[in-house]
Amino acid sequence: MGQREESRVSRLEPMPTLPSGTSDAVLDALPHPVIMVAADGKIANANAAAESFFEASLRLLRRHMLGELVPFGSPLLALVDQVRVRGAAVNEYKVDLGTPRNPGRSPTKWTASSPIAAPRVR
Repeated sequence: MGQREESRVSRLEPMPTLPSGTSDAVLDALPHPVIMVAADGKIANANAAAESFFEASLRLLRRHMLGELVPFGSPLLALVDQVRVRGAAVNEYKVDLGTPRNPGRSPTKWTASSPIAAPRVR
């Protein structure tokens, strides 16, 4: 890095810290179901649309593995596996994902994204 570039970088101010709960509020504002799946396959987090889609509270969803919430052989499970192998986001359109609680009801698009790294502890 050149001297001029270094001085410009050193003048950058750190990003402000978001108030507690902001990320959950943004996630809940999304109209599409969003679930976060831990490395062991257990539901780690979900937005309000996902709670509505699966007809279960976040507290209840966190007790389950993703494979327990979707039908056996669901394409959603394959999407999650693809992400784990590739380490990159995968989009799939018109995926039929009826659940035991609401057969035939499904969002038209599912996105599986690569894992989010845990924040570093200093």
